[in-house]
Amino acid sequence: MAKKKNIPLEDIIELHNQGLYDKEIAEILGCTRENIVKRLNKAGIKNRKSKIKDYYREIKRGEKRGCCF
Repeated sequence: MAKKKNIPLEDIIELHNQGLYDKEIAEILGCTRENIVKRLNKAGIKNRKSKIKDYYREIKRGEKRGCCF
């Protein structure tokens, strides 16, 4: 079993408020993305999805137009 890290919630929230995604926060703090998601959800903060998922969701809704690949 991995050693439990004592990462202050304030550090997670600060990075989240800077616009970082959950995976980026986890990499910076040396923990898993799942840990970040659980801590943010417990604090009542909606986690950010990946940029790729957001992009494809916008395409699906018809919000992205113009360039095709």
